[in-house]
Amino acid sequence: MKKVITYGVFDYLHLGHVRLFKNIHTAIQDDIHLSVGVHGDNFIKITKPDANIFYSESERVEMLLELKCIDNVFIYDFIDTDLPKRTFDILVVGPDQTNEHFKKAIEYCRKHSKSVVIIPRTENICSSQIKTKIFNDVQKVKQ
Repeated sequence: MKKVITYGVFDYLHLGHVRLFKNIHTAIQDDIHLSVGVHGDNFIKITKPDANIFYSESERVEMLLELKCIDNVFIYDFIDTDLPKRTFDILVVGPDQTNEHFKKAIEYCRKHSKSVVIIPRTENICSSQIKTKIFNDVQKVKQ
């Protein structure tokens, strides 16, 4: 069994997230144990200063734990400091996860013979678009 780990905010849980988790299972093509790191509330503003978070970290953890394709969920501060504490074989990232913390985590994997798999985003689905649509719809209702 391969131990697979991935990290993200996972606010506004949506179809793109669900497809990500399903695509991880498909891409690895092996029996896997999937652990998901949820970015902690206190640290999101540091890496995403413009973020407007809807669900608390505990609510996001609760929602993710309900998905049958996820085996474990935990809260993290920064991927590069959290990853070395974890037991895993494969790190899964998205093509947009390119900040300095993710770069350091990927370098850690290379130095410690861990695999890194990049899973593409689901086209036309992202939290930012959902937030913008909700905001625009609310503005229309107010008019």
